[in-house]
Amino acid sequence: MKKYIIISIIIASISLIGVRVYQKVQDSKPVEAEVKPISVEGEPVRKGAISDYAVFTGKIEAIQTVSIIPTVPAIVESLNVKEGDMVKKGQLLFQLDADNAQNQAIQADVGVRQAQIGVKNAEAAAKQAAASYDMAKAKYDMDYQNYLFARENLVKYEELYKEGVISENEFKQIKLNSSESTLELLKKQLEQAELAKKQAAAGIENANAAVTMARSGYNMAADSLNDTTFTAPIEGFVSSISISEKEMAGSMQPAMIVHDINSVQINVNVSETFVNRIKKGDKVEVELTSLKGKMAEGVIKTVSPAADERTMLYKVTIEVNNKSHEIKPGMFANVKIKTDKKSNSIYVKGSAVFSEEGKNYVFIQKGESNVEKKPVETGIDNGEYTEIKSGLSEKDIYIYKGVGFLKEDSVIAMVRGDK
Repeated sequence: MKKYIIISIIIASISLIGVRVYQKVQDSKPVEAEVKPISVEGEPVRKGAISDYAVFTGKIEAIQTVSIIPTVPAIVESLNVKEGDMVKKGQLLFQLDADNAQNQAIQADVGVRQAQIGVKNAEAAAKQAAASYDMAKAKYDMDYQNYLFARENLVKYEELYKEGVISENEFKQIKLNSSESTLELLKKQLEQAELAKKQAAAGIENANAAVTMARSGYNMAADSLNDTTFTAPIEGFVSSISISEKEMAGSMQPAMIVHDINSVQINVNVSETFVNRIKKGDKVEVELTSLKGKMAEGVIKTVSPAADERTMLYKVTIEVNNKSHEIKPGMFANVKIKTDKKSNSIYVKGSAVFSEEGKNYVFIQKGESNVEKKPVETGIDNGEYTEIKSGLSEKDIYIYKGVGFLKEDSVIAMVRGDK
C-alpha cells in the first residue's frame, strides 16, 4: 500500500512540472497584435455640374418705403393705427383738424374773386386809355397839319401883319404854331397817350397774373383741406409714428413711415472681378443670420453698370420673397452668388481632399478594407464640393469622413454615405 502512495506522488509531481513547462513555453511565444479597422464614410465619385460661389454680406431693406408728411401744420384729430400694425392700401391712418385748412380755403377763394375784379377794372382802364390815345392821335394829326400849314405860310402871314391885315397876337400865334418847340410838344403829348395805353394793357396782364396766383393759392388751400385725411398709400407695416392725438403735426418730418415687406431687398457691393459673372435674373442663396441661419432664395434684380466713385465697387440688388413677414428690415444676410459653373465634371466633397507637401490627395477604397492615396488635380472649390480635374474616375469610391486618421496601409470599415 505504501508503495502505491509513493508512486502516485511521483506521477502528480511530474504532471505539475509538465504543466508549468508548457505555460512557460506558451508565454514565451510572440503575440500577434489585433488590427482594429478605422471607421470611415465614403461614396462614389460624383459627376455633373459644379458651381463656384462668392459670399457677400448685406442689410435687409423693405421693397418699398413711404414717408407720410402733412403739407401744413395742424392738430391731430384722430390717430387710427399703432406702430407695428399691418395696414391695407387706402386704410385710414390719421385725421388732422380741418378748421384751419377750411378757413385758408375760404380766404383763398376770396382772393381769387378779388383778383378777378382787378382784371375787370384793368380791362376798363385799358379801354379808357385806348380811347384817350385815339383822341390824342386825332388831335396830334390835326395840330401837325396846322404846324405844316403855318410853316409853309409864315412869310405870307408876316407880310399880312406888316400890312395890318392881322393883329400882332394873331401873328405871334402863327409863329408859335410853326415853331419846333410846338412840334416837340405835340409829339410828347402823343407819346404820353401811347404810354398810358401800353400801361393799361400791362395792367390787364398783371391782373391776369394775380388771378393765376390767387387760383394757385386756392388750389394749395384746397389740397391742404383734402390733406387733412391721410390713408395708407401702400399695403405694409407701420414702422414709425411721430405724432400724437390732440398735438400739432408738423410738415418738417414724416408723421408715419410704412414699409412694404411682402418682398425685401438686399444691396451688396461686388468687385470688378465678379461683376461680369452675374446678371439680372440669376438666383442666389440667402442665409439669414438673424434667423438662426435660415436659408431663402433670392433673385438678382439689378446690377449697377458703373462702380461707386468712392469704393470702386458695383451695387447689386437682390429681391427675396417674404410673404411670411419673418424677414425684417435692418437684419443682416449673407448672399451666396454663383460666380462660375462647369458641367459634366467629376467632383467630391471638399472634406475628402487633403494636402501634403504642396500636392492634393484623395483616399479611395481598394477591395473591401484597404485604401489607396491618389494624387489629384483640383479645380472649382466652393467650400462644399471640389472639382477633380484628374486623378479619379467615376468608378472610384472615395473617402470623405475619417480622412485624418488614414495612412496608405490603413485597414478600414467602410460606411457608404450614399446608401
